[in-house]
Amino acid sequence: MRFRFIVWKLIFVLLFLNFKKVYSFEPVLMFFSNSPEYVKSNGYLISGTVSPFTPSLIYFYHLNDTGEDKKIYIKFNGNAEAFIDFVFSSSENNYFKVGNDVGKKIFKDFKPTKFFINGEHLFEVDFKSKNLVSGYFWVFSNGRLDFESWVGNVDYRYVLPTDKKHVKGIFGVGRIITFLPSDMNYMVVGDIPLDGIETNMLLKGSYKVFYHFVVNRKVNQIFFSARGGPSIPIYYFNSDCGQFIYTSGNIYKPYNEVKIFERNVFIRDFITQSIGASFYPVYYRLNEYGLDEYTLDEYTLDEYRLDEYRSNNEFK
Repeated sequence: MRFRFIVWKLIFVLLFLNFKKVYSFEPVLMFFSNSPEYVKSNGYLISGTVSPFTPSLIYFYHLNDTGEDKKIYIKFNGNAEAFIDFVFSSSENNYFKVGNDVGKKIFKDFKPTKFFINGEHLFEVDFKSKNLVSGYFWVFSNGRLDFESWVGNVDYRYVLPTDKKHVKGIFGVGRIITFLPSDMNYMVVGDIPLDGIETNMLLKGSYKVFYHFVVNRKVNQIFFSARGGPSIPIYYFNSDCGQFIYTSGNIYKPYNEVKIFERNVFIRDFITQSIGASFYPVYYRLNEYGLDEYTLDEYTLDEYRLDEYRSNNEFK
């Protein structure tokens, strides 16, 4: 019996080390808590189950509209060893910074910590009045872990009502993998139509979903073009020269293609994410080595909610 336990534990550690090698931050499963986006009272947010050996991401994106400082509580229940990474960022008006802080952490500073969960384990996050709070828990465990989250002190299980514009629940997928055809040199991220946010969520993805493109070609430039509104580029790619990470935090206005990378490399995989506060869709265009540079053709978009753009940032 003890021998089986040791073998099981060894498999768990080896699986985790394998995830850490290259694409450690990419979740298989994702939970997203963004409804209601404006929290007006104490109550429960999102709950779910993290399955064994399934890298999962639990994402939060809420604004405290209660009129007083609160806390967000996230409680895990179960008996398991778990590698957990988490980060939260908040601001009263700089929403782009919040989105970039969270994206930068998972792309650049991903460092899971080992937890031994025996029963319950509670995390607390400051939730200041009028502040947007966004963040995540990345979890990889060797046993089932149930979780639940709530705002403030609650005497009974009151679930905060959802709103119609935002998303709450399980996405089913945490990443979308695409093999880029040899005759295509641009990658579209976050192309979900606004009027289909409920019906198409599992198909096209939205905020926080990872987009993994298998590229396998030699490239000398990467261009970025925001299409839905002001947006921040963020990406990671694996190449013959090593791993490159882009998390500058620069905000770009729509329909203004900019060069964000220049170097001769052979890109194997290109990974990006639709981060909070930025508008989508966005395009990444690869200029292949030896080909003449050209720009993308304009295309028609549905009207996006630019009136919801709330930031004191100047964008480029």
